[in-house]
Amino acid sequence: MKEKSMMERLSYIFNCYLKGDPVWIECDTFCDEFHDLYGLNFADSSIELLGTDKREELTELLRICSRFNPCISEHVKYPNAYTNEMDVYTKSTEVWEMIFDK
Repeated sequence: MKEKSMMERLSYIFNCYLKGDPVWIECDTFCDEFHDLYGLNFADSSIELLGTDKREELTELLRICSRFNPCISEHVKYPNAYTNEMDVYTKSTEVWEMIFDK
């Protein structure tokens, strides 16, 4: 069986998170998976083929995901230190529409 490309794997986790297809994943799982796929492999050749603007959007999503914290008390205790689920969802939707939703 052929190994999936980086873009195919990214598309898969975006589908799972945003559309629940084929399975639903929670925000924290999406952030972990996105970090593992993009954050640790951002020099992948298929990523480099994207334009600078699309790579910048993926990198911004990585920054948002890396600061995701589901604990509301932490948001209150340290304002502006963390991102919430709406931040992740909004940026993921923007990235999906820009890169994958053709």
